[in-house]
Amino acid sequence: MITIKRYINVFLFGIIGGGARYLIELLVISPNGFPYSTLGINLVGCFLFSILIDYIPARFSLSNATATGMSAGLIGSFTTFSTFNLDAVKLVVHHQITFFIIYLFCTIFGSLLMNWTGQRFSQKLRRQMEVW
Repeated sequence: MITIKRYINVFLFGIIGGGARYLIELLVISPNGFPYSTLGINLVGCFLFSILIDYIPARFSLSNATATGMSAGLIGSFTTFSTFNLDAVKLVVHHQITFFIIYLFCTIFGSLLMNWTGQRFSQKLRRQMEVW
């Protein structure tokens, strides 16, 4: 029964994450073919992922099924590696090698930085939660 709850949570949160990604991509216009929306979504997702797996379940006493749904479903569908790959290939195909290199650098190192920042922020929130 617990496994079914996880699947349902991943599915439902996945709808929310995918829908949010789609709306953001509709609103962000990428001049010069540079994938600003994908980069921004992935960076924000890396930051939020750290908070969703560390702070939120502790703060709100979430079940494992809900926590899995939020991390794998919501963030997993919001940030997709396939979109990153597709955008990178498009830049190469259109001979935008400089943008391709910038995109790779910003995605890889920016994601690591945002994940680290999210972890630090989450730890700070947890310390404040313990003080309360």
